[in-house]
Amino acid sequence: MPKLLVLSLLVPGFGLGSSNLANAADKGVQVVADEAHQRVDITIDGKAFTSYIWPTSLKKPVLYPLITDEGITVTRGYPLEPRPGERVDHPHHAGMWFNYGNVNGFDFWNNSDAIKPEGRSKMGSIYQKKIVSTKSGANQGELVVESLWVTGEGKDILKDTTRYVFTKRKGARVIDEITTLQALDKAVFNDDKEGVLGMRVAEQYQRRAAVTIAILTLPYACCSSRS
Repeated sequence: MPKLLVLSLLVPGFGLGSSNLANAADKGVQVVADEAHQRVDITIDGKAFTSYIWPTSLKKPVLYPLITDEGITVTRGYPLEPRPGERVDHPHHAGMWFNYGNVNGFDFWNNSDAIKPEGRSKMGSIYQKKIVSTKSGANQGELVVESLWVTGEGKDILKDTTRYVFTKRKGARVIDEITTLQALDKAVFNDDKEGVLGMRVAEQYQRRAAVTIAILTLPYACCSSRS
């Protein structure tokens, strides 16, 4: 029986500067798919909030950027949109993402284009496969997507179905992430220091708490099998 992993991200007060996010004029929470450009844009009252993106330059889908209702971009730009003065370490740290450092011995967390060819067979990638549904609303929008976890040897081991709920509250923007992982073969999450929810904040917020970010991770069990 499938098990659920439920994650909540609460950013009080909580875009790509050049994207079409800022052009949305509709009120409420709008969730607009643009598969031709490998993205789903989320706006609140016509203002940029975040986008679900899966560019070929990344090894997993991510939410990027995360922007407050005051227009403050919380996430780091690198590697997608480098900014002056940013550190350029950890190219796998992009926006907010969900993966793990050791599934059947394959590293999904650290994978990026920076991995040398001889090390790529030990890595894992998550490939966006399907936008199941989108829904907009006055105070809440939803996005459901499907993806595949694939080892460096090209084997599909997990089907990932994730439901994002984007909520507008007074003084806060909220993201709930509910992920169901279905094992397509034996899938063992070995003990590892890296996983499962990650977010790389902008340089200035790594040094001082100018923006409050609350992350709640609920207990979960993993995984289900096809049988």
